[in-house]
Amino acid sequence: MGGSDAMLRACACSTGPGIGRVPCLVGQAYAPPYKTDAAHVCNATERQFIIQYGADFMEQFAPVLQSERNGCFLVSCIQHGINAAIDNVTNAEAFAAWHTKAALGKEHGYHFVDDCGRGGVTPCNAGTGCAPPHIEL
Repeated sequence: MGGSDAMLRACACSTGPGIGRVPCLVGQAYAPPYKTDAAHVCNATERQFIIQYGADFMEQFAPVLQSERNGCFLVSCIQHGINAAIDNVTNAEAFAAWHTKAALGKEHGYHFVDDCGRGGVTPCNAGTGCAPPHIEL
């Protein structure tokens, strides 16, 4: 990560690393209107940390994706409570398909995952609010 090593250290404290510890996200609203003052607009280092966080998460989540027992709906979205879809499938539809073992999603083990590409920009979901303007990835 080079220049963002300090950001990584700053975001990892005694309670562990977390996306919510990125300075530009601290105190940021989860829904519009977003704060757009200088303290709440992510700089290049903070954006790189967000991208790296996504890549690290997917690496750690890999065992779940290899399991046929667990389904998942992993939308690449920086905000909570966003109604975003993956391949036109909503969270509720994905859960219902997994719960009832329906045909929808069966071919990929009921794993609905946004694919931002290895090293790709994240969040990559086009859902409203998934990449708010203060992040500008």
